[in-house]
Amino acid sequence: MTAGAAGTARSARWWQMAGVAVAWLLAFFAQFLFDRFGDLPAWLAGDVSIISIGAMLLVAAGILFAVAAPRAAARTCSRELTGVDGEIGPHWPSTRVSMWLFGAGMLAYLLAITLALFQVETALVTWLWLAAPLLLGAGLWRRGDFGLLLSQLRDQHRIILLLVLILAVALFLRLYQLESVPQDIHGDMASHGFQAREILKGTTGGIIGFGWAGIPLSGFLPTASMMALTGDQGLIGLRLPSVIGGLLSIVGLFVLLLQVSTPRVAILASALLAISYAHVHFSRIAEYMDPVPLAVWMFAFMLLGLRLGRLFAMLLAGVLLAFSTLGYFAGRATPFLLLLFLLYLFLVDRQCLRANRRGLVVLALGFLVGLGPMAFEFARHAEQIWFRVGEVFLFNPEVIDHLANKYGLTSGWSVLLEQTQRSLLIFNVYGDSSTQFGFPRPLFDSVSAPLLVLGLAYALAHLRDWANGLLALAVLSLLLVGILTNNAAFWPRLVSILLPAAALAALAIDRSWQSLVDATGDETNRFLVLIATVGLIYLAVVNVLLYYPFARSNGRPRAIVGRTVASLPADATVCLVSEDPADSFTWIHSVEEREIAYFMGSRLGIDIDVPSRPIADHSPVECQRSGAVWIVPLRHDVIVRDLREAFPGGRVTAHGPKKGDVVFYAFELP
Repeated sequence: MTAGAAGTARSARWWQMAGVAVAWLLAFFAQFLFDRFGDLPAWLAGDVSIISIGAMLLVAAGILFAVAAPRAAARTCSRELTGVDGEIGPHWPSTRVSMWLFGAGMLAYLLAITLALFQVETALVTWLWLAAPLLLGAGLWRRGDFGLLLSQLRDQHRIILLLVLILAVALFLRLYQLESVPQDIHGDMASHGFQAREILKGTTGGIIGFGWAGIPLSGFLPTASMMALTGDQGLIGLRLPSVIGGLLSIVGLFVLLLQVSTPRVAILASALLAISYAHVHFSRIAEYMDPVPLAVWMFAFMLLGLRLGRLFAMLLAGVLLAFSTLGYFAGRATPFLLLLFLLYLFLVDRQCLRANRRGLVVLALGFLVGLGPMAFEFARHAEQIWFRVGEVFLFNPEVIDHLANKYGLTSGWSVLLEQTQRSLLIFNVYGDSSTQFGFPRPLFDSVSAPLLVLGLAYALAHLRDWANGLLALAVLSLLLVGILTNNAAFWPRLVSILLPAAALAALAIDRSWQSLVDATGDETNRFLVLIATVGLIYLAVVNVLLYYPFARSNGRPRAIVGRTVASLPADATVCLVSEDPADSFTWIHSVEEREIAYFMGSRLGIDIDVPSRPIADHSPVECQRSGAVWIVPLRHDVIVRDLREAFPGGRVTAHGPKKGDVVFYAFELP
């Protein structure tokens, strides 16, 4: 290269870096506007103007970044296809043992679904269902299958050590004060726990069929198993499966990205996900994390199977795909996301699909085998599934009316626009609309959110790289789910979006990193490692300080009553003074409220309508005995005074989400 050409190339790299820097400034200024609109000048007329200006700045930042950021080396399936015995693509089992094992797996599957179709579920049906994928997998196993995956990790010692460190931090953030944080216990989580307890008692008659809220009974097995292993059927047993699922999803994202992107992107994405307050929260409560690790590991094994022509990996991907649909409703979006990805490959990398025809057949087989007898249950109760979809679908007239009233709008079109705005800005502006979290901040912190926008813009500009295609499809399709379902920015339905979003934010950092190195030289790498480390530590502290103070005192009255009940002796009598259930502002109605009943155990619970005075003459005998505990809502605090007069020496304590806040009193009889 001549001196003139070298100078031109160097100048181009500096211009690239300048473009990246301006894109960062625009994106972060937009986020500043979103975060600080309450302190901005009056001429910026209202929230809508701030949001519009910020959104335009984000779009401009994304376009500039997509143009200026250096392009990564394209990685596509067809470029990485591995030949097996001289032929591109996977082989069916060829040895006699493999064929026998594969045949035994098919026989076990056919027997399981036949017996389930014609008789009540038995242990034999369950064991055949579980044995089928194991036998099929053994039949498709080729020597070195897992070695291929491990070979990718073998030369990444430093990266693996960093991943272990990240997982240690992630485990601490998810286990620390697990029983008390979050303070709130949603009724749906209590119902999830009730169903797991029923499975342990054996009253469900097996795991083929549907349980609470139309969720397949098998979806409650992780909780039931953890309750059995820990011996705890309270909050620890209820929440631990999500802790494990959260950690598995971090590792799954790392493995997936290591196959289709750089180690730097993989480790940065894992770190961002590990410290995300939203991911931390959903890793500490029941149910909503369940399908997430299954979905990400499904894609990880499918990509491995596509790249390396391994049928075992494709079978495992299919089984995981099935399992992701057998839990919380959000998991049922995974098959549709897979179909979108295969359509994307058909458009941009058709050779990959042609070479993997057998693998795709095996993936479909794994899906059917994983569903097992539940396939018939889905067919028999299709109306139940579609009822749930219709219940939250945007164009359900009841949903439209509800949202029009909520947003103060008058037409379905305006509701759609509002839903679109709230969904597209879920990472930057709008907090959680659900009662499962209700966090009053966007889905990402103020550093990660603008980086996501830059990463998404880059991915959309370079869609032929299949990592970009997968990540962009995942984010956009899940945002569409948010638009088309009730109460946009409803985070429990969108927990899976955190994974591709963290990957895209990491991609933006990676491309910016490369831009700096291209312009200034390789010696900049050490400085950038230090900056990235300090930045991640700072973000971890920010996320912790945002999440834990909120979650420590986010308990609603019923949850706090439940926690109080759990602290009482196992033989205590609980006498609850009921609030008026017709009043929408009251919470404490009955000991049968799910959040309270979950903690009752063997304690005797008695509901008491606001009694006539004096208390001693108008309450059940059990509530007049020594040790009985009365729960008295704040609005009926006059009853506490009556109890003190009737039962001198009784002990009264005030309870609320935090010190100084009182929502009810507990009066223990002497």
